[in-house]
Amino acid sequence: MKFDGGERTITRGLASYISNDHPEIYWINGYTITTSYLFWEGNSIAFTPMPSWRNAAKSKTAFTKKVNAIVNKLKKKCKGKNAAMRAKVILDYLAANCSYAFTTYDQTAYGVFMKKKAVCAGYARAYKLLCDRLGVTCICVEGQVNGENHMVNYVRIGKKWYYVDPTWCDQGKTAITNFFLLGRVSSGCTVTYSAGVKMPKLTAKDYPMAR
Repeated sequence: MKFDGGERTITRGLASYISNDHPEIYWINGYTITTSYLFWEGNSIAFTPMPSWRNAAKSKTAFTKKVNAIVNKLKKKCKGKNAAMRAKVILDYLAANCSYAFTTYDQTAYGVFMKKKAVCAGYARAYKLLCDRLGVTCICVEGQVNGENHMVNYVRIGKKWYYVDPTWCDQGKTAITNFFLLGRVSSGCTVTYSAGVKMPKLTAKDYPMAR
């Protein structure tokens, strides 16, 4: 996916797909609903890069360098571990290196890695980015918890899918596992949307190490 500046109009599904399935493209700032219609998808979406993105080469380079350094560090910790343990290593990293900050409302992986502050979407996108790089199958999913909009992750271990909430697992410098690798019975989240991929069905029971 390549943008050459200015405003681009794309469908709602593609807009969410870019943000959720390609969190490394953090520099896409947001989208607005236009009044035009595009094919069968209904209202089209104007996805606008942040104003300074043409001059953001240093920012992008710094982000890539930071992520690569994190991945190299985590690869050493993940050596010889199965997918579930790698997923836990990533969770521990986010808990130790990021804090929830509603005031900034940063929903990007950039916020997590460079500012160390983000909201749930930033946590979920950063978690996916690291899972992608460390060989753990993961998607971002959007839904509601206790009536509030929320973003979490689904992670595949073997042939089964589990629920991971990296935001709620962050209760300090060490991640808790109350919301890690849960089955559908105990997840407590009503998932409504998964951009770009078919929504998998969660397995019924929690992964044995989940609690």
